[in-house]
Amino acid sequence: MATVYMIGQDGGISVGGGGLDVVASRAVWIDAVSPSDAELSKLDEIMGFEVPNRHDITEIELSSRLYREDGALVMIANLLPKDEQTPNPPRPAAFILRNGLLLTIRYSDFYSFERMTARIRYEKDNTSATIFCRLIEEAVADRADNLEYSMRSMEILTSQLFIHPTRGDDPQRHSPELDKALNQIGAMGESVANIRESITSLQRVVNYAATYIPQDWLGEERLVLISLKNDLTALSDEAAFFMNKLNFNLDAALGMINIEESKVIRFLSVVTLLLSPPTLIAGIYGMNFDIMPELHWQLGYAFALVLMAGTAIASILYLKRKRWM
Repeated sequence: MATVYMIGQDGGISVGGGGLDVVASRAVWIDAVSPSDAELSKLDEIMGFEVPNRHDITEIELSSRLYREDGALVMIANLLPKDEQTPNPPRPAAFILRNGLLLTIRYSDFYSFERMTARIRYEKDNTSATIFCRLIEEAVADRADNLEYSMRSMEILTSQLFIHPTRGDDPQRHSPELDKALNQIGAMGESVANIRESITSLQRVVNYAATYIPQDWLGEERLVLISLKNDLTALSDEAAFFMNKLNFNLDAALGMINIEESKVIRFLSVVTLLLSPPTLIAGIYGMNFDIMPELHWQLGYAFALVLMAGTAIASILYLKRKRWM
């Protein structure tokens, strides 16, 4: 489906009721959402060249995402879909500027487009370059919100791991919490990786636009592009810092799991050590040899029990003295 936005008599933006059939000199933006083959053919006629289809906008090589075609600028950016809080991969969106007309081709819903289409009807003096810059602004703002949400989630996780950890020495109480932390770290890592991919893609688009959009197409928008470049650089640095902190928390969680496992192994080792001397004594007196001094002794049984208990107590005292338990 393609929606045509046209400049009205009062300078504002109105939606063309006839779709692509009403495209005229007053059209400033065409937003094609999951266009059909027929719509793509019509868009080819309007733009004067073959516009990228669904397969074309998913290409990953830079020459297929940023290029000039017959006087038009084609820029493809990766944006996060509307459910971006989940670790879903970014989706491509194509921005094509030519002769005062902006064409966007996308196959997913994005919050930046949703907000732009809601407010554009109330704004005036819009040009194709202005709408392009505002769409990129909205996308950058989305990435900032995504990153802020992830940072708050990371602060909560860090607090759970270090500031307010689970109390007690029972490994069965610790393990579920640490397992949950590992799952959260994995989800955060995937989410922030998607955010970084989108930020990098937007950086390339903004740099390309600032370099190759003709001067007469831009007014104050050139300053907007410079500001966007600075914002994206800052977001990229924040995302890199977040990933470093995420790796630190991952190492910490794995280290705590190793500590819990070590506690269990140490406990089993101590129990084995405490039972070894009594087991040795029981083994000796269980040999049933004919000649054993204590075999027919009336106090032999009590003597063996006291001897086993004494060796166990002596082992405990030795371990405590060495501070091994």
